[in-house]
Amino acid sequence: MSIQEKHIQAIRQEFQEISPLLDERRIRCWCACRARAYNRTYGRGGVTVVSQATGVSRPRIYAGIHDRSYASL
Repeated sequence: MSIQEKHIQAIRQEFQEISPLLDERRIRCWCACRARAYNRTYGRGGVTVVSQATGVSRPRIYAGIHDRSYASL
């Protein structure tokens, strides 16, 4: 099992545990945070990894990134 597959599996398990507690906006934001965390460690690919792990579409994750960018304004 590759490192990326291990990350996908860990993110999938975490998402399965937390997703029933989240509404649509919070799902987008959670996925965006996980994607950014992945990118901080590995440089790129976070949106793809999180999408593969969660089944959340890439456009929804990018929307979460956009939401998080403006949340502090």
